[in-house]
Amino acid sequence: MSLLNKVRHAFKWSFYKTIFSQFLSPLLRIIAIPIIGTYDYGIFGIIYIYFGLLDALLGAGIRDFILSKSISKKSDLKMLNSIALIWSVFFLLISALLSFFLSNIYDLDEVSKYLFIMSFTFPFIGFGLVSEAITVRQLNFKKVFFIEMIPFFSTLFIVIPLAFKGYGLIGLVAGEMSTRILKSISYYYLNPVLFKWPSSNLYNKIIKFIKWILGERVLEYSSTTIDTFFISFLGPSIVGVYNLGK
Repeated sequence: MSLLNKVRHAFKWSFYKTIFSQFLSPLLRIIAIPIIGTYDYGIFGIIYIYFGLLDALLGAGIRDFILSKSISKKSDLKMLNSIALIWSVFFLLISALLSFFLSNIYDLDEVSKYLFIMSFTFPFIGFGLVSEAITVRQLNFKKVFFIEMIPFFSTLFIVIPLAFKGYGLIGLVAGEMSTRILKSISYYYLNPVLFKWPSSNLYNKIIKFIKWILGERVLEYSSTTIDTFFISFLGPSIVGVYNLGK
């Protein structure tokens, strides 16, 4: 397939992905939230303020480094995969420590408890980072589209059934964790990359590359969540209603 045809093919499936994520997924969310309840949805919204920030920081450096530097040597990809896994364990520890800290800020045991549980998703996210970047670089958006449908089916088959049984918050947490794990496994299945202990030279290159990107990601994420952060101190139900309207 020529480069032009690859770009057209990628654009078509990227367009389908946008339609799906911007219309069908929000529609399912509107249907699901009344079943889940605004209180549980609000608690999950508070948890996701912090989980989402760590997730954005974890993924920023590795993905951008592979895409912008056109890393293709297997040895370099193996080392990057090791770095991603090491960082993901580090983020697990940060998230776990943060969960204990939040117990002193919010008078809600669920925020601390479920953020701690979700922390164990980070190694799975790190496991699939390099494989995901390779898939995107290959312009293989058809497969990306089907992988990105996982959140939809997680909501349909995990979140909503548990919400019907009165476990709305557990359903949201289980749905998010299963989504992240299944997506990482799927990307790794498409482009499996082994592990190799990283060289100091490659590690230093990544540090120099990402130090500005991380600051940019923090600003981008803060601009979309700063309102929810302040509203989170007003109570879960208010956060649930507010997030529903965003």
